[in-house]
Amino acid sequence: MATLFLTILLATVLFLILRIFSHRRNRSHNNRLPPGPNPWPIIGNLPHMGTKPHRTLSAMVTTYGPILHLRLGFVDVVVAASKSVAEQFLKIHDANFASRPPNSGAKHMAYNY
Repeated sequence: MATLFLTILLATVLFLILRIFSHRRNRSHNNRLPPGPNPWPIIGNLPHMGTKPHRTLSAMVTTYGPILHLRLGFVDVVVAASKSVAEQFLKIHDANFASRPPNSGAKHMAYNY
């Protein structure tokens, strides 16, 4: 009985410590990111996407605006959901994105182009 109590107590303390450090990291990190729904601790916003992600993203755009931040697992994603915002990303600020490393998924989808 005592070991069960100690196990539960240790798990609770560990959870609280991880939650505090995660909250501190997210608070300083999220100041630079656009608004978005609150992510879950490990899986991020994946449960929010549902079975029809395009409709979910459309609903999120009406709530958070044309630029929104999602966390998919451990990866931060910024969604540009309007033509003008995508144009700013791809034409005006293209130098900021030109130095990104090659993406093997995109290379596979584009048949090595």
